[in-house]
This record gives sequence, C-alpha cells and structure tokens, in this order.
Amino acid sequence: MQEFELRSDFAREVLDESERVPVLVDFWAPWCGPCRILSPILEKLVREAAGAWKLVTVNADENTDLSEVLRIQSIPTVFLFSHGQPIATFSGALPEKDLREWLRRYIPAPAEKAGVEEAGVNEASLAFRAGRVDDAKRLLAKVIETDPKDAAARLLLARVLFALDIEKAAETASGIPEEAENRDVAEHFLRLRDLVRWDRGKDAGRVVKGPEEDIALYREGIRGMREGDYGGALEKWLTLVERNRELDDDGSRKALVALLVVLGEENPLTRDYRRRLASALF
Repeated sequence: MQEFELRSDFAREVLDESERVPVLVDFWAPWCGPCRILSPILEKLVREAAGAWKLVTVNADENTDLSEVLRIQSIPTVFLFSHGQPIATFSGALPEKDLREWLRRYIPAPAEKAGVEEAGVNEASLAFRAGRVDDAKRLLAKVIETDPKDAAARLLLARVLFALDIEKAAETASGIPEEAENRDVAEHFLRLRDLVRWDRGKDAGRVVKGPEEDIALYREGIRGMREGDYGGALEKWLTLVERNRELDDDGSRKALVALLVVLGEENPLTRDYRRRLASALF
C-alpha cells in the first residue's frame, strides 16, 4: 500500500493529476478489516490498467481534515476524481467482479469509447460546435429514430436542447439506458430541471430554508442558467458554496457540478470552474 500512499499534497497528487487521468482515492485505516480486503484488489486492478487510471491511498486516521471535507462516514470509502472533481464514490469492500464493473462504468476502455463515435453523432457534434443547432437536432433525431437507445446521440441532443428548453433536454437525457456508461449524466439534467421548476413555483414540496439573501442568490443563479448566462450562474453558486453549503442540502455545489457536466469538457467555463470549485472545497 505504501507504493500508492498519498505523499503530502492532495491538490497536486489527486486534483491536478486527475486532469491527466482519472484518480481513484482509497480512504483506509490500519485497523479496518474490510480495508485489508479491498486494498489488494485495487492495487491489482491499477497495475492491470497500465496507466489508464491512478490509485492514491489515504490513511483516514492521519488525514482527518480531508476525511471531514469529503464527509466520509465509514471506511473503506473510495472516490473517483476526474478533472479535479469527485465524479463517483462507494463505501465498503466490493468483490473484485463488482469493482471491475464499477470501474468500467466510469473508466471505459479505449475501444469502448471509440464505439460510440458513430458518423451521425460526429457530424451532429461538428454542426453544434459550428452553431448550426437545427442541423445538429435533425441529425441526432435521425440517429435516435433509428436507435432510441443510442446513449451518445441522446446525450448530445440533450446538450443541444438545454439552451432552448431545459424540460425537453431533461426528458431526452432521461431516455439514456440504465446500462449506458454515461447514464449518470442524465441525473444532472434532471437536477437542473427540478431547480427551474422550484424557482417557477412548480414544486411545492421543495422547501429551501436559509438567509433571504442566500436564497435570492441561489434563485439568481437558476434564472441566469435558464437565460443562458452560464458564467453568471456558476459564479453565484460558487459564492454560496464558499459561504453556505447547508442551503438546500449543499444545493449550490450540486447545481454547479451539474451545470459543468451538462456544458461538457469542451466548454471553457468547465475547466475554469472545476478548478475554482476544487480550491473552494479543498
């Protein structure tokens, strides 16, 4: 385990490194029995991965501040970081078979990634980036008509629709199959849709309590997002992350992360705000 132990700088060894490859962080302790089961499996798998992802182990007893920031309730707990942000987590000692499946969901093999790059989706992606939204919608609708379960087409169409109609974007994303590797992205679309519904008074069951100025800023971020001012929305939510994470059960952080996922890695806002969010949290 010492081979993979966190040296001293979490920001550099995990956050910065996760800009290059995914980083799996294993929180353990010497007295923890399940940790002694899980850790050797992780070490075996990271060696098999041959650089596709990196393993960092953290002694929870010696890094209590970090454990508190990440709200770790039990060990072993594993976090997967990508582009400076935790994207998945689990607790307990998973069997090797289940762990392999969990990793495959978030770190697909190169061949799996290449498999979703179909001609129609590629052409639509180019059209979308060039600002030809109608062409992108037409191409993607054709792909989905042929294969309603095409996850890549549904995800891209949801992103195309997001600036036009968040409800339709969420509905499109919700059609991504459960077994698809990017199914979790659909939850981010749904989260942002639900925020818009709440702000418009369409979700009476959602009660947000806190200082009036914080609630107002939270709503301003939602309305900015709805109007396409994504930078403004992110800035307002980041301000709330830094001063009131209790609001709406850490809602500003969740909204910020969701919007970054929806915008995609190619959006210049994503890299900037991932870094700033990481700095605010760690």
